[in-house]
Amino acid sequence: MQPKLVSVDKMIRYRQLQLKKRFISVYFITLLLCFFTSAIAGQLPDRFPPGLTAPDFELQDMLGEKHQLKSYAGKTVIVNFWAVWCAPCRKEIPSMNRALAKLKDENIAMLGVNVGDQQEMIEDFSKDYPMDFTVLMDKDAVVSQSWQVSGFPTTCIVNPDGEIVYRFVGDREWDEKSMLSSVRSISAN
Repeated sequence: MQPKLVSVDKMIRYRQLQLKKRFISVYFITLLLCFFTSAIAGQLPDRFPPGLTAPDFELQDMLGEKHQLKSYAGKTVIVNFWAVWCAPCRKEIPSMNRALAKLKDENIAMLGVNVGDQQEMIEDFSKDYPMDFTVLMDKDAVVSQSWQVSGFPTTCIVNPDGEIVYRFVGDREWDEKSMLSSVRSISAN
């Protein structure tokens, strides 16, 4: 019996196929690691050192009234930065409304700061995604820059002394027990 001869072309194609399979395996493992790392990181808030004062702002709401952060002194304030094009922002609005309903009789305020959209766009958006909290307009993104917002939604929790305690990037279920407890604990301190 004579050994089977394999052409050089077949050997090259076989080797290329093996390399391609290895590359695809490494690629998918890398994707999975990135996904799980970002999913875990997205669940953890940034905890700020004590004494980091929230930048004050003055922004108009949808009715033209001006709101200053300092006018909420003595309250815990949930400040949510969002945009109409942001899918995760849309996803979390219902839970924010439910959370506000549960927190409304407590010393807690919720402000939604829209970044960069025109009022008409916000009004159209609000027809499909009604918001029970005060919506402020940061038309030129100056406030979001001073708060170092790098993604949407970004939500900061400000304690009654005007200090940023937490910052969350990404959507959350704000009416979950753990989230409500976190907010209430800040208000109680």
